[in-house]
Amino acid sequence: MPLTLDLSGISGYKKVCLDSDEQILPVTKALIFATLSIGIGEWTVGNIKEVRFRLAFVSLIHGKPISALSSDCQSIEERDFTKEEVEGHIGLRTNVSKDTRNQFIKRHVLGFDRDWHWKDNAREGDI
Repeated sequence: MPLTLDLSGISGYKKVCLDSDEQILPVTKALIFATLSIGIGEWTVGNIKEVRFRLAFVSLIHGKPISALSSDCQSIEERDFTKEEVEGHIGLRTNVSKDTRNQFIKRHVLGFDRDWHWKDNAREGDI
């Protein structure tokens, strides 16, 4: 099933989410795709703290979600979403179904465990 989205519920969405050519900005794209990972497809004032918690959890388990070339063009800098970026996207809607917190944590912990064992086994085979 394709990912669908609706930005119209975001206050001032054209300024927050789109560039001058009306293309979706990179941070907004990353937040849209993050809805898949965090299991929350509709961001509201009532659930934005849970959205922020889940984004932070995913960052701890899988790494920072945003990578960009440094200002001196010599390295890649990674960072988390800012509180302002996330809260600026209240009203974002996608067709991602809602996971409970337990479902969300279980999915990521089991995925981390699976990945860790796979990498650990790959290393043992190299010795």
